[in-house]
Amino acid sequence: MHSLSGLLVVTEAAAAAAADDDDDDDDDVNGIAEHSQLLHEAKRELKMSKRKDYYKMLGLAKNATDDEIKKAYRKHALQHHPGQWTLSVLCLTL
Repeated sequence: MHSLSGLLVVTEAAAAAAADDDDDDDDDVNGIAEHSQLLHEAKRELKMSKRKDYYKMLGLAKNATDDEIKKAYRKHALQHHPGQWTLSVLCLTL
């Protein structure tokens, strides 16, 4: 289980527990709002963690120039090109 999804489950359970508690209405409203905010933040963090970081895939810094990005992309594309892979396999088998 992803660590952020575990946090999401815990936060949802805390929000449900706060909603079920009927002792103090003012405290409940504040508690629900706080738990709702935590739930929203946990969902956002989970969504962000599932995104691909293309800079990391290319081995670049976030402040890379356009030329650096193009160069890294071309290098990455050549490494994963099916024609390049077939040639290297054929050379090894001969």
